[in-house]
Amino acid sequence: MSESQQKLLDEIMDGFNFSRVADAMDSLRWVWFSSGGVPCESEIRVAARVLLSQVILNGGNVATGGFKAEYIDGELSLAFMLDEYSAFEDENQLPSNTGMLGFSQEDIEDLEESIKLK
Repeated sequence: MSESQQKLLDEIMDGFNFSRVADAMDSLRWVWFSSGGVPCESEIRVAARVLLSQVILNGGNVATGGFKAEYIDGELSLAFMLDEYSAFEDENQLPSNTGMLGFSQEDIEDLEESIKLK
């Protein structure tokens, strides 16, 4: 990893709101198998650093556990995704609509209430 790539990774690790993600995951009871339950903030940070390192070394994007890391044309990004929707001009191509990634309406309402309280 080059020095400039390390700076990008450090900037994301310093600027990304991992606490907010941890709160959302706790509110949704979002379990990671590797954590044996809902991950704590330090486990979330480690996973994000691994994903970011992977995309820096390999390019493109990778997504797991709610995170999406991307490194394209010198831009490194990290997102925590709750919802995604795709639409295509070609009607033969199926969209990858995920809704709220399998969460119940009650889980979604709990998350919304939790976010309002913070």
